[in-house]
Amino acid sequence: MLSTPNWRPWPRMDAAARTHAGKVRANNEDALLCKPEAGLFAVVDGMGGEESGEVAAAIAIATLAQVADQTGPSETLLARAFSEARERVLAEGVKNPLHGNMGAVATAVRFEDNGRFIGVAHVGDTRLYRVDKRGVRVLTTDHVQAMPDQPNRQAVARDLGRKQMQDGWVESSRYAVGMGDLLVLCSDGLYGPVEPKELESTLIAIQQRKMDADSAAQKLVALALARGGPDNVTVVVIRVGRFRRGRRVPRLTLAVAIPVLLLLIGLASVTGVWGGLDGLGRHPNVLPLAVDRDVVLKVTDATALGAGARTEVKPGVMFDVRGADLSGPAWTLHLDKGAHARIDRAVLRIDGDLHVELDDGSDVTFVDSRIQAGSLTITATGPRPPQVSFLGIIGTVGALSIDGQITPTVNAVYGTGFDPLAAYPAPPSGPPPGPNP
Repeated sequence: MLSTPNWRPWPRMDAAARTHAGKVRANNEDALLCKPEAGLFAVVDGMGGEESGEVAAAIAIATLAQVADQTGPSETLLARAFSEARERVLAEGVKNPLHGNMGAVATAVRFEDNGRFIGVAHVGDTRLYRVDKRGVRVLTTDHVQAMPDQPNRQAVARDLGRKQMQDGWVESSRYAVGMGDLLVLCSDGLYGPVEPKELESTLIAIQQRKMDADSAAQKLVALALARGGPDNVTVVVIRVGRFRRGRRVPRLTLAVAIPVLLLLIGLASVTGVWGGLDGLGRHPNVLPLAVDRDVVLKVTDATALGAGARTEVKPGVMFDVRGADLSGPAWTLHLDKGAHARIDRAVLRIDGDLHVELDDGSDVTFVDSRIQAGSLTITATGPRPPQVSFLGIIGTVGALSIDGQITPTVNAVYGTGFDPLAAYPAPPSGPPPGPNP
């Protein structure tokens, strides 16, 4: 099913968290971080018993909280914080023998400035669920392994503290999110006692009924308790909305805002500057050559691309093109390191090569669009695989080639000569790697 483009301003993000010791354990070794103003959230499940698990969880939360004001790719900052938290937990264990066997598992999420992307870091068996129109998806992997002496039980294979970890022990990733998507971080106290089908149907009901975050968090904790509550249970619920990190400009009062708005409308009608206001109306039928700030561009007229047309998106910038009708001999879209592009409900009629160049950690998403091109070439560079998403595409492409490692997402693709997955490099052969020792 094709997704529906978002033409209206996003509502503000709604987030809430709840935690409970459960019905069996006297103490709560879980901890959480819920900072909507910073776009930073985490659930940590301490291990070690008595006060030790609580200490490990507190150390992890204090370390993750420092990421709120840092700059850089969110998944990288969170992974770095996980490593620092592990070192602090180990140091505390050496300092105090009573805490020598403590550890923690954790999942953390940090929103990027435009609110449309999240960075995720994860270790252990806490989880991150995403609920949208396509259903429920677990975005994290449980790092567990079988216990030989107890076949029906599993042990945590990775954590913050107790295990000797190799490179890559932190699972870090990046995802595009949409307005109204529901994100749920939780400890195993939620999904452990609740059957998967019941939890899935509950999450879908929360999403479809547009339940506010606090009510949803209460409902999920109550569900775990109703199913026995054998463990500490912690949930953080986030309904994705508008978010921007940094100092906010105070809102204008109505007494000031209304006259200012009327003045702007008057100026627009007299001088014709209305089309130059970003996101408010008609834009010139020309694409920028260099995008050095976040842009949401609605192209209302058919746009002819000249020979050698090339758009450069600077590092970390979001380039969002909506409703475009582009045609020409060729077009190159280049995304510098960490840049993002979204081509939303567009028609691309390219006689020759449509070339997408992705630098380290960048991503491009085609949504509800038609692509007609002689060839589509996607080039990826850098150690972090860029992400390419085709969501609701009608494509007629003469040739498709991909150079470099890319993380693909393909959903609802129609047309002839257009099979994106066929062009992606095959994964490495051999058995999948087991859990780190």
